[in-house]
Amino acid sequence: MEGYKLVIRDNTYVSLYFENKFVCCYDNDTTYGEDIVYDIEKRTKMDFYDIPVKMPRDFDGFRFRCLSGWHSFYSNEVKNLITKTR
Repeated sequence: MEGYKLVIRDNTYVSLYFENKFVCCYDNDTTYGEDIVYDIEKRTKMDFYDIPVKMPRDFDGFRFRCLSGWHSFYSNEVKNLITKTR
């Protein structure tokens, strides 16, 4: 579905927009990365990685339940994790 966009900023927040209108925001301080991806895919009916993303840089400060340390949503390690959990 066209019109969705993600905005990722401050190593914590992932915001979803539809046709440039705010839909919701996920906070990685309270929600693990896997859950953010799942909720966004459920809401949009799209693959997380097919949604255009705007970010000042590729943040690597997100936490995931199944990985230790901090990671980017777009690292190979996270992409492999997401693919396995689908």
